[in-house]
Amino acid sequence: MNFSQLQKMVKFDTPETPWFPQVLWVGVGCGHLTPRSLIETAIQQVLQQYNLEENAIAGIATLDIKGEEPGLVELCQVKNWPLRTFSSELLRSVEVPNPSDRVGTAVGTPSVAEAAALQAAGVKTLLVSKQIYRVSTPQIRQAVTVAIAQAQRKTPGEF
Repeated sequence: MNFSQLQKMVKFDTPETPWFPQVLWVGVGCGHLTPRSLIETAIQQVLQQYNLEENAIAGIATLDIKGEEPGLVELCQVKNWPLRTFSSELLRSVEVPNPSDRVGTAVGTPSVAEAAALQAAGVKTLLVSKQIYRVSTPQIRQAVTVAIAQAQRKTPGEF
């Protein structure tokens, strides 16, 4: 399966719905209590920027301490996406193109989004390196980091 098979298709005026293999693992890094809407918007922007189809998403991957973040959990429930979490020790061992000392100091691993996407997909190369979506108003200042890796198949053992 190649990248072009996961890109959005030209819409035809037919009743058939195109099928997309669910092989994209979206790594997400976010601050405490980041709202679902912000996480969802960040993911949608990255998908749109790279012309990727939401229906190709296999699941969301992140750091274990983010596994109970209400916004992330709610998004996964609404979209029916599995949420895979990994320890900081495991993510620290994953080689990534864009490590961050600041993130490493804060959570014990220099990468959350990129490392989690790679680990979940079981690959060594990202389809989309980390993209940071920021919102800054007088009342709020938040960011969501998104990275995407493409697995060879949906989940190990599935075809």
